[in-house]
Amino acid sequence: MINTRPNFFIIGAAKSGTTSLANYLSQHPDIFIPETKEPKFFSLQDNIFPHRGPGDKIVDKRVIKNLEEYERLFASASNARAKGEASVDYLYFYKSAERIKLYNSDSKIIIILRNPADRAFSAYMHMIKDGRETLPFNKALREEKKRKNANWEFFWLYKSLGFYYQQVKYYLECFGSKNVYVIIFEDFIQNTKNIMEEVFTFLNVEYSFCPDLSVKHNISGLPKNKFLHNFLNRNNIFKRYLKYMLPENFRKEIKKKISDNNLKKIKIPINIYKRLLYEYENDIKSLETILGKNLEIWQQ
Repeated sequence: MINTRPNFFIIGAAKSGTTSLANYLSQHPDIFIPETKEPKFFSLQDNIFPHRGPGDKIVDKRVIKNLEEYERLFASASNARAKGEASVDYLYFYKSAERIKLYNSDSKIIIILRNPADRAFSAYMHMIKDGRETLPFNKALREEKKRKNANWEFFWLYKSLGFYYQQVKYYLECFGSKNVYVIIFEDFIQNTKNIMEEVFTFLNVEYSFCPDLSVKHNISGLPKNKFLHNFLNRNNIFKRYLKYMLPENFRKEIKKKISDNNLKKIKIPINIYKRLLYEYENDIKSLETILGKNLEIWQQ
C-alpha cells in the first residue's frame, strides 16, 4: 500500500509568499500539494471554534477537523516523492510541531520569514481587501489584545505573528536544523529561481525543474473600484451563469488578472513602521543567532 501521508509542511509565516511557494512546488512532477490550502489540521487543539471575528466563521468552515478527511486530501498523491501542505497558522501555534512530528517523524518543515513590520501591514491590508477590517492600522494594533481575548481568528493578530524567534526555535528543536529550511521572504522575491532549486534539493526531488514563476499569489492592496471588487468576490447571477459557460481554470485566471489590477499598493505609515521594528528588535537579534543569518535587510 502506498503511503500518502504528507512528508513536508509549509508552515508560514502568513503573508510571506507561502501561497506562491506552494504553487511553484505543486508544478513539480514529483511533488503533490492538495488544492485545499490551509487545512489547519495540526493546530486544531490550539483553537476554540467558532472564532468570533468578522468573517471568521467562513474561514472556520474550511478547517479539516478529522484525520480521515485530512488524509483524503492526499489520496491521489500516487507515487509523488514529496507530499505536503501549507497551513500558515502552524508557525504561530508552534506546538503544532509536536503533533506533526508524532504523525510523521520524517517530516520536513519549510518556513518563510518576512520583515515583521511589513508582514503585519500586509496582513492588515489583506483584511481590508476582504472587507473584514474596518479600523485604521494603528487602532487595529491597539485592539489586538482585546481581539485575541474575544477569540478572534489568529490572522487578526497582526503584530503578535511577527515575533518569530520562539516559533522558529521550537521547530528547530523538534525537527533538527537539517529538516527545517528557512527562507527569507526578501531573498525569495529577489532570487526566486535559485531558492526554488534549493527547496527542490531540500525535498529530495530533481532541482533543475523550472516552474512557471511569472504569477504572484495572494496579493494585498486597497481595491481601486469597490464595486468591481465586490462583483468579483461575491456570489451573483452573472458569475453563476459564467460557471457553466467557461472552463474553471480560465475563469480563475481571468478573475485573478482583473482582481490584481484593481488593487492599489499602500505603504505602511513610516512612524508605525519604525515603532514596530523597535518592538521587534530584540526578537530579530535572537532570530539572527539561531539562524546564523544577518537580517540587516529588515532594518532598512
